[in-house]
Amino acid sequence: MASQGDIQGLKEMQKMLAGLDKKLVSALQRESKAIAKPGADQVKSAIPSVAPLSGMNNRGRLGWGIGMPANKVTVRYSARRSRVASTTSLVAIRVDSPVAAMIDVAGKGKGASTRKKSKSGDSMIVSLKSKNVNNFAWPSIEREIPRMNAEIRLVLNKYAAIVNREVSR
Repeated sequence: MASQGDIQGLKEMQKMLAGLDKKLVSALQRESKAIAKPGADQVKSAIPSVAPLSGMNNRGRLGWGIGMPANKVTVRYSARRSRVASTTSLVAIRVDSPVAAMIDVAGKGKGASTRKKSKSGDSMIVSLKSKNVNNFAWPSIEREIPRMNAEIRLVLNKYAAIVNREVSR
């Protein structure tokens, strides 16, 4: 999800909630993930049901629907700090299928790359773009992100109020 404002002190709040009752932390995670579930369902429905290119009908790692369904989408909750970025997503919607994730990001590069370009990769991107089947995850959920962020903020405020009530006693 895109950053819509920073939440600070989340890890401390979770530690205090765990001190009160470990079920409160689980409830916080469950409620946060439930807010993102409709968005995950939208992403799942946006993934093509059949292989967008004939070459994806194979039995390898990047075979369409091989190993796991091509439309497998999960919602993850993590309050851990990112090792790379200064901020991290609290709730993430992830396309788990390697082939679906690949076609979703195909052709999104800035152009200048340190990697050697391949003609087969370029032709795959052209084919995907001509059929308009690449870049399906973000457009399917983009309008929902502000709503999800606002609802997650309300959930966090609810649990922060529980911690504040207990601390002030």
